[in-house]
Amino acid sequence: MTHLLAHVRVASALLALTLGAGLQTPAQAQMPLPDCAPVASLAATIMTERHRNADIMLMLNKMTAEYSDHAELLTWATAMVDSAWAQPIAQGAEAQTQQVAQFRDHWLQRCEARRTAAN
Repeated sequence: MTHLLAHVRVASALLALTLGAGLQTPAQAQMPLPDCAPVASLAATIMTERHRNADIMLMLNKMTAEYSDHAELLTWATAMVDSAWAQPIAQGAEAQTQQVAQFRDHWLQRCEARRTAAN
């Protein structure tokens, strides 16, 4: 599992370098998100998939396919998958609900902090 997470981190770093180097395709050159609601929703979805024990590589492939036309969300999604799969799965429905909410709130706060810093 540690070896797999290392591959995910490498893939995340390569994606960030590619996006940061301005190598975006025209389809990826999207307008910034109007707010952080999509980031919060994405975080909740990703942690829910983590609780379903989804395969990390399949999840990364799904995110890449789904957000290939929106570089900002793809960057968020890749970081979230890495973070979610680095955490143990909470045991019990109530604990999982709380973990999803905490994960969502964490990424919402990160997004809002980034937006505040950019303004």
